[in-house]
Amino acid sequence: MTSKSKNVPCEGCRERKKKCSSGLPCDRCKRLGIECTYYNPALTHADRSIATNNKELEAQVDELQRIANSLEDEMDRLQQPDSLDSTHDDNGSNLSDAVSITEQFPEIAEPVDLATVNDIPLKWHMSLGKYGLSLETDIQSFDDLLHQVRIFGQALLRGRKAPSTLKNDNTSPNQLSKMLRRYPIFTPLRRANYRAKLRCVRMNEKEDTPETPTSDTSTTTTTAIDLDLTDRQHILQLLQAYFECQFYQCVMMHRETFYSLFVNDNDDLLSSPVVSSLCAAIITLRCRHIRDIIPCEKQAHAHTFYLNRARDLIATKFDVPTLETFMTFLFMALYYINLMYPNRSRKYLELAVRIRHVLANDYETSKDTDMHEYELFKRLHTMLFDIAHQIDFFNNHRGVPDDQPTNDSTKDDTSSGSLRLKTQPLSPELAKQISLSKHTPAPLPDEKGGHLRALMKDVYTTRMIALLHPYICTTRPSDKDTIPESFVIKTETMYNHYCFTEIPAEYRLSLTIFENDISDDEFQSRLTNDHHLDITAICLAIRYYHGLITIHEPLMPSLPRHFTRAYHPERSLVKCDYTSEPKPSDILLTEQMETYHLRALEVCHRSAIIIVRLLEFLSHKKNICCYMFMPCFLTAWDILTRNACLGLVDPEEAQKYAPIRVLKLSRDYCLRCVELLRKAFHFNTGDRIMWEHHQDVENEILSSLFATRPYTADYWDPFSSTSAW
Repeated sequence: MTSKSKNVPCEGCRERKKKCSSGLPCDRCKRLGIECTYYNPALTHADRSIATNNKELEAQVDELQRIANSLEDEMDRLQQPDSLDSTHDDNGSNLSDAVSITEQFPEIAEPVDLATVNDIPLKWHMSLGKYGLSLETDIQSFDDLLHQVRIFGQALLRGRKAPSTLKNDNTSPNQLSKMLRRYPIFTPLRRANYRAKLRCVRMNEKEDTPETPTSDTSTTTTTAIDLDLTDRQHILQLLQAYFECQFYQCVMMHRETFYSLFVNDNDDLLSSPVVSSLCAAIITLRCRHIRDIIPCEKQAHAHTFYLNRARDLIATKFDVPTLETFMTFLFMALYYINLMYPNRSRKYLELAVRIRHVLANDYETSKDTDMHEYELFKRLHTMLFDIAHQIDFFNNHRGVPDDQPTNDSTKDDTSSGSLRLKTQPLSPELAKQISLSKHTPAPLPDEKGGHLRALMKDVYTTRMIALLHPYICTTRPSDKDTIPESFVIKTETMYNHYCFTEIPAEYRLSLTIFENDISDDEFQSRLTNDHHLDITAICLAIRYYHGLITIHEPLMPSLPRHFTRAYHPERSLVKCDYTSEPKPSDILLTEQMETYHLRALEVCHRSAIIIVRLLEFLSHKKNICCYMFMPCFLTAWDILTRNACLGLVDPEEAQKYAPIRVLKLSRDYCLRCVELLRKAFHFNTGDRIMWEHHQDVENEILSSLFATRPYTADYWDPFSSTSAW
């Protein structure tokens, strides 16, 4: 038998200790005509859960609203005239996919292939019951529901879409403005640089003798030994030069751990294969600080000596999976890729990857793993990825537009296509293991100041590249002539949001430094007085403006074909192969499209000038070698060359494709790029073809602008009396 709930008196009856009927109002308060209030009304058990139920219902409503908004956004994307293709290219094993850390960045969904979907039978059943029709489906999750909505949306869109042969005169201008025309990217300098590297590889492999077997190196390393190469202080100078310049450009090791393992307690540094192989790789780095320690004419003998020493020491334990063997093979792969021997580098890289795979399991499963040693092991994966990145570049897996002529009479052994066939690519199994997504470096307690900032700079740079990766995959190799306007806006918005929100303010330079129309002296003054000025902030600024060029470069209108180069038309070194003029029917001549053309031109021009100015500051003021920024430098130089309209006969015609202010400034900066190339970028003993290529590029640009060669820059002339070649 259920008991009655206890009555709760009102405040008036409770204070006067009177009997209360617990009404609202109670009988006593109603009779006296006073206010009846309850301090804590009596609630039944069901009433107590009303507040909790309301919170749960509100959460469910919010979740349903979020799902509905997602479905509406998906339907809006499906109703666009042309959906985006897959952001993945045909090279499934390409290492560029490995660098993409896009879990936190939304991407535009791929369209569903209706031809394959129609062949899949639906496991749906409809039945007629007591209360009407009921439909049983195999949808088990929200992803299944979203996939089915995509199929329905594209099927409806295909049914409503007019045939491509018919013209729809009722199309509104707003619908036309959703698609922006994509122009071929102007890449003569980048393309010529790629072909010159392939010629350099061919020449090095042609003139080089077969690699000496490891068992026979004992006789070669004991003859003609230079005493300076075996001196401990000399080796320490090489290591110090690396860790003071190249180390800050890309952090690939933990400095203190490396010294504690292989340098501090080792009286004979040449007894360590790791130190010997690293010294050989350091000498091949294109850095002026190495040249100050070892003259150019002695570098070939020096790095060969250190390499043979490392191969001799590792010969007896090459198959033992230790950190020492892993680092030795990795440094040897770096040595060969710096000298442009991609096939030899790939061989040592595969050995390093196999040993690393064994060591990774040991480090992850062992309980007594040293934190510093494990962090050194993790950071070496950045060097592993960088070497694989360069091997991919030689196989043209990095997106260099290098179209070959179809005429058989123009093909010879020097064509880039035939040279690529001689360079063996990485195997798919090897490529899958070389990924940066699971090897993000973690700062250690002893890393502060410049070390910590350089480490975080690499993390931010990797995420910036990952953010641009879907856009590059869509706009670079695609055969489509249009880009969705929403895709461009979304990419640029996300990119700017990350660079100005996610990256801390102490890693960013002040925006007042990059104001328009300021002189070089004012730029140098503002940059020097910036509170956050260091190599890290400058590197991130260069990467940011290079990313802006990447976004807007496909939107820059192409120069017409009939404006060929007036000077040296027979020379095909830096062939400015302007595309043919587009047909009027192929261009959406709206005001918004023209605005995007002008904005792309302005953004790319401004970004290119900023990149050149920052590189000049690094090389002239900070004495930093800039070879790692060669892709950014060539991109900026291509933009300036395009805007300078080199070779166009009529200046008035040139102004149709670039404003006169942009034209004059671009020609001035083209000359500054020539001087910057001579000052900031250096060569090793395997770069003879590259040196000759850059000389020809300088001669062609200088002659086009009627300028003379700047002799004030400190430059290595390989054809002097102390030639390294």
